[in-house]
Amino acid sequence: MSSAPFASLAHRVSSAMLWNSALFPVKFALALGSGMILTRVLSKHDYAQYSLILYTAALIGTYVDLGMERSVARFTPEIEQSAGRQGLEKFFAQLFGIKLLVILPIIAAFALAPDFFTRVLALGADGEILLAGIAALVILGAVSDVFIQFLYTHFKQIATNLLDIVASLVQPLLVVGAALASMGVVGVVSAMVFSSALLDALATWRARALVHQIPRRDGALPHRLWARFAHISALNFVITATVALGEPGFAALVLTGTKQLTAVAVLAVGFRFVQYFLRFLVAPLTGIQTPLFTRLYAENKMEQVREAYSTLTKFFVFTLVPCGVAMILLSARLIPFLFTETYEQSALVAMILVFFLFGETLTSIPQSMLIVFQESRAVLWTRLLSLLTVPLLLVLVPPFGALGAALSLGAPRLLSRLFATAYTARHYAIRFPFAFLLRVSVAAFLAAVPMFFARDLEWWWLTLATILFAILFMILFKLLGGFDAQEKERLKALKLPFRDAILKWL
Repeated sequence: MSSAPFASLAHRVSSAMLWNSALFPVKFALALGSGMILTRVLSKHDYAQYSLILYTAALIGTYVDLGMERSVARFTPEIEQSAGRQGLEKFFAQLFGIKLLVILPIIAAFALAPDFFTRVLALGADGEILLAGIAALVILGAVSDVFIQFLYTHFKQIATNLLDIVASLVQPLLVVGAALASMGVVGVVSAMVFSSALLDALATWRARALVHQIPRRDGALPHRLWARFAHISALNFVITATVALGEPGFAALVLTGTKQLTAVAVLAVGFRFVQYFLRFLVAPLTGIQTPLFTRLYAENKMEQVREAYSTLTKFFVFTLVPCGVAMILLSARLIPFLFTETYEQSALVAMILVFFLFGETLTSIPQSMLIVFQESRAVLWTRLLSLLTVPLLLVLVPPFGALGAALSLGAPRLLSRLFATAYTARHYAIRFPFAFLLRVSVAAFLAAVPMFFARDLEWWWLTLATILFAILFMILFKLLGGFDAQEKERLKALKLPFRDAILKWL
């Protein structure tokens, strides 16, 4: 299979990957550091309450968005081509008007029945203030999410990562400062609101600058734009609404309802620990998949779609499998060390989630492809499978607490992605790289043997074993065959640092 077609978008995609990779370590360090400080400064009850507030805001934000945020990347290139700058300005004005109308009933409900929501969410004496904070986070999130998706459509990873760094720098400093100043949950949530407002301002500024670079055109909005947008948004809403059930927000509400508020903190630490590293590992592909497949599919380049799927999936396998093995072995030591001994139970939560969430990411690309291909029925089936989260939570949370929640969240997420992968393989002739997965898995498990025996030894032994794991994995991976010739040819088209040395080794 020739690598020439794949190289047509390689320069833009690889530049975006490079900036994602270069800038994400700063965000990773800030997020992990602030999380460590918060768990040490806030009591388990306060940290649980703080997490519950953030999860609730995210859950509400997902449902009031109605799938519109994720639909922006699908339609803005088309609007830009047909109506230029004026069309984009008109589209965004109408979009934000719709979002405001949807959010207003939620704000009204908070204002009319504050006691009810305060009791359900266990907000305590400061319930009304915290409800106002939740409402503000929902509104501010609705604005920034849309503009960031718009920046992604132009592969503006430099801008989006810089936005994240500025927001991530200010937010942890304000949140940690509020916690250290003993301002309680109210102060911490206020810091979150302020940093969200800052992100809104910056995202709006960068989006406006990008819009003004787009030439004016004498043209109308695409034919039946809002009807088609509503169709894709409805599909995305089904996805995001069901995905939200697999996030800690809904599980936190179930835990709170069963009088296990501190278990919310245990789940939050385990989930965030896994997400910190998972986001770090997949950072190079942030905001790339949907625009890439959309452009290739719009040009009817299905062979390039298959090549892109193969390359992106192998990237996930190569990074996630060895790192997942290492995290499972290290969680029992790292989590108590980073977040204090009181969160020791979070280590088992993290081990469960590493298996399911890393597996979900390995098989995530076909669902994005099905959305681009407008395979509504198949996507709906994947989301129906994810609804298994609800009965699992109701059955497993009362007896098993945070551990039951982790299993209930993870298993349906992986199952739904496996279905999407099987469906796409059958109908679009994509091939999951099983042989490559086997090579990487064998290399990872063999390399992990020293870590397994050193997991309970002194830290310096465990550190040496971890370094040895990385070295052994690369040696074993190369001995087992490494990347095949096609992938090496595709890598030559990418703009990567030390590309020649990497290709020589692989």
